Amino acid sequence: MSSFITTDATQDVFGLVLARPVVTAAGEHPWLIHLWWLAPFQDDRLVQIYVQGELYDVTLDPAVREICLVLDRTRQNRIELLAVPADDPQAVWRPQPDLLGSWGPAISSVAEVVLVRDEMLPSDTQLVVEVDGKGVDRGAMWPQDQNRSGFGNPLGQDDEAGLGVGVGGLGVGPLGGDGTVWRWRRDGLGLGSHEIKVKAVDRTGAPVANPVLIEGVQVESLPDPVSGLTIDPSFHLSWALV
Repeated sequence: MSSFITTDATQDVFGLVLARPVVTAAGEHPWLIHLWWLAPFQDDRLVQIYVQGELYDVTLDPAVREICLVLDRTRQNRIELLAVPADDPQAVWRPQPDLLGSWGPAISSVAEVVLVRDEMLPSDTQLVVEVDGKGVDRGAMWPQDQNRSGFGNPLGQDDEAGLGVGVGGLGVGPLGGDGTVWRWRRDGLGLGSHEIKVKAVDRTGAPVANPVLIEGVQVESLPDPVSGLTIDPSFHLSWALV
């Protein structure tokens, strides 16, 4: 993952972040949120906006300091900002959740599993995720939008799931340096400790590797929001704790 991280990506430039409902003539809008931030040292960096730890949007101008979000206000939402360099158009849309650290102490309201895809497994490997003994998700280890490096398939039999010797060169990455990260996230699990198991199987359901068992995955509740938030003409904030 080190090649995905830029040293200029930071949260340190944000001095104040405020998210509040958009108010209309009929009252608070049910799903529109106005997000505003103070960042005098943001310079020429753009801002990635994350909701629940997932990349939601990216600003297109370094001078922008506000944006509207469409969120479900009936649930708790964790909003975080990350300033990223603007010189690489593709990099600004690359999720970098590992650099987020706004909450102290850390709060995990979602269950997450991060694994390195094993290039030794067949290119059609399926991953089955079980939570507390019940299957919840199944999908390809290498979806069509993910390249499989190295010797992806037998010689001359490469397809979209595996780039190997038959499609120009020895795969996507250098020999011995292959491997991409696979992520699974699930929101909405009950609070408390969970057991997550990831199985690697072929298309018939037969195992192709030992399952990965992760015990004690904690899902916690985000702090309750404040109530009665007001801003006076001098931009002084006041609120009440619930």
